[in-house]
Amino acid sequence: MMWQRSGEFEKGIFENISFSDSSAIKKELKNSLKVDINKNELLSELLDEFDKLCQMRHAIVHSSRVLAGKNAIQLNIPPSIDKLSIRVGYAQLQECASICTACVMTFNLKLFEVMGHRWAIDWRRLTDFWDEEKEDEYFSKIWDIFSSVIDRNEADLAEMTKAECINAIKIEYQLD
Repeated sequence: MMWQRSGEFEKGIFENISFSDSSAIKKELKNSLKVDINKNELLSELLDEFDKLCQMRHAIVHSSRVLAGKNAIQLNIPPSIDKLSIRVGYAQLQECASICTACVMTFNLKLFEVMGHRWAIDWRRLTDFWDEEKEDEYFSKIWDIFSSVIDRNEADLAEMTKAECINAIKIEYQLD
């Protein structure tokens, strides 16, 4: 991260990082947050769909909407004598937006689960850091990053208040 005001880490964490395909996303996730995405997770399936969008975006931007050989191979499109042009209508654009939105929301939920685990288990093991009296404050920082007021009606987290979520995590990890 090159520069960011204090308390706004989440706004600068991805500076100078390209999300050109799922490999880049997985690599950065592993390098910066030590988080892996398993192949059997929903997020992995969504990233496969994201890769298809990236291939089409590449063809649109760099080949004037013509699907080039490398992009066609990545999309498992058989060879053709005809030039294949990509046309994106309103319905297709909405489908692309839905894929990206589902990917981001699932990604955020995964990160929230990881951070919840770290709050419940890993951070408590850091004796020079963890203060039992500040556990709610520590969790609030996680909650504030991941609990979107805009998306609360759509997200799984929307069904819980912060206090209910803390209690659910404590029950899951047998805390208290």
